[in-house]
Amino acid sequence: MKMELMHDPLESGDDTGDREAWLVVNSNHTLGTADNAPLLYYSVNGGSFNALQPTEVNPDTIWFMIPGQEIGTLVEYYLAAQ
Repeated sequence: MKMELMHDPLESGDDTGDREAWLVVNSNHTLGTADNAPLLYYSVNGGSFNALQPTEVNPDTIWFMIPGQEIGTLVEYYLAAQ
């Protein structure tokens, strides 16, 4: 099985609104669904990671919306697909 994931990391900024992250998946395997669906995990100021479900999915691109935070907040995230 081959799976290629493409993503441009979000840049820091002074925008306090929700931030959209996307993931492009090229694979000869069908992506997981339900409990095995792609997820975005994010952490605020070094806290525990929270899982986000996609907000939109098309055949190869998946979008997620990270909730907005106050200026100066550290948000770390990673994407997972299977």
